[in-house]
This record gives sequence, structure tokens and C-alpha cells, in this order.
Amino acid sequence: MIVISCPHCGTRYQLAPDAIGTSGRKVLCAQCGRDWTARMPEPDGPEDGLVFPTGDEDSLDAAFDAAEKTDAAKARTMARIKAAIAPKTPQARPVDLEAERRRLRAFSARQETIARTLPVARMRRMARYVLAGILLALVGALMIFRTEIVREAPAMASLYSSVGLGVNVLGLEFEDTRTITIMREGARVMAVEANIRNVAGRPVDVPPVRVSVYDGTRTTIYEWSAHADAGHLAPGEVAQLRTQLTAPPQGAAGVRLSFINDRVELEAGAQRIQGGR
Repeated sequence: MIVISCPHCGTRYQLAPDAIGTSGRKVLCAQCGRDWTARMPEPDGPEDGLVFPTGDEDSLDAAFDAAEKTDAAKARTMARIKAAIAPKTPQARPVDLEAERRRLRAFSARQETIARTLPVARMRRMARYVLAGILLALVGALMIFRTEIVREAPAMASLYSSVGLGVNVLGLEFEDTRTITIMREGARVMAVEANIRNVAGRPVDVPPVRVSVYDGTRTTIYEWSAHADAGHLAPGEVAQLRTQLTAPPQGAAGVRLSFINDRVELEAGAQRIQGGR
């Protein structure tokens, strides 16, 4: 028996000498699948330092097994060397989510603290404070000087009224408005009386007064103008208004008073008509 070995992977095979012949034979390795031309070994030449006896098949098998064990030992040794020098993969440690959240919050707090100390951040804060101060001053001026503002821009009166801030541009107010209906010489007469007070703190001219009669739906059905008994009032003075309408229209439910002014109209509260003698 002879032993041949694959030149590609080192796998050894035990064959009869006549299977190779003197000129050699092309064989295929069952281990790696590659082929080569096997030839008869030199009679006196050892192979890989191993001497295989000839003629005794049992001795040859024993030598072949010893060679395989040697190769296996070499392979195990190489495997241990490779495992020793291979880079170690670090084991993943469990993540503490709560600790990670605290770390992120602390990091964010530090970043915000640093950002607040930057010159740009200080300038932005100062700009916000200045803008807030300007807005507050503007709102205060609109509140305090609303009378003067509406006097110059009458359209602003509706804006102030929408937010519940009445504006008395004329500086006059109606007080003690009374409306009664009486019979006089067989005819119905509507009598309207009111006091007009100067609340402006300055002398004020008293303009004519529009007297509007409205029905149950508060729709004006008749109106006329009247004059107070004084055309000019000093601060705090009061003038009286007395006027009447003979044969008021049917369906009259109340009376509304307002000053006739070329810039703004100031109305008094609606006054329901009361009956009388």
C-alpha cells in the first residue's frame, strides 16, 4: 500500500500501488473537490517527516492514524491561537432608561444655561423686555387718552365700545331721562324730559338733541330735534331738556336721546314710555 496526499488541503489517502501506476494518475480530492496528478512516492523519501512501513497493512494503518492525529492536533493548536489573537467583542451592558433620561435632562439644562449667558441671548431678552414695555405703554396710552383719540378719529369709538370702554367725546351726559304720555285737550301728548351734565372738566357747548321714537323691535319710527335751556355749560353745570310730541305714532314703545354732532353721536340709555294723566 502507498499513501498519497492532496497538495491543496493535505488530506491523505491509502491506495494500492497499481492504482497509480508508474506514470501517475489524475485523481480528485473528496475533501476539497480539487484534482491533481498523483504519482508514486520516492522509495526512500519520507513525507512530512513521517515514514510509513511497507508490506505490513496493520502497521501502515497505524502510521496513517498517527499522522491524522498529528494533523488534528496542529489544527486544534491553530484554532486556539486564532481565538487568542482574535479581537474580543465587548458584551453589551443593560441600558438604564431612567438614568439615560436624567442624563439627557441634565445635558439640556446645561445647554440652556450656557445659551442664556451668551451675548446674543442677552440682547434678545432685552429686546423682548423693551418690546413688552412699549406695548404696555401703548395700551396704557390708548386707555388713558381714548377720549382725545376718538375726538380725532371718530371711527375708533366703535372699537372701544366693542371692548366695553365707552368714550364720551362731547363731555356731556344725559341724566334722569323721563318719558310719559298724557292726554291734553283730548289728544295724546308724549313729553320727554332730561338733565344734561358737563362731565368733561372744561367748558362745553351743548349741541341739539335728537329724540328718536322706536317700536317694540327697537326700530326708529319717528324722530325730531330739541334744544336744552342752555347752549354752554361750565364744568359740572347741568342744563334741562324739555320737549313734547303731539299725537305720537301708533306702536311707540320707547324713546332714545342722542346729541346731534358732526363727528360723533352720543346716545343715552333707551327710555320706555310711561303713561300719565
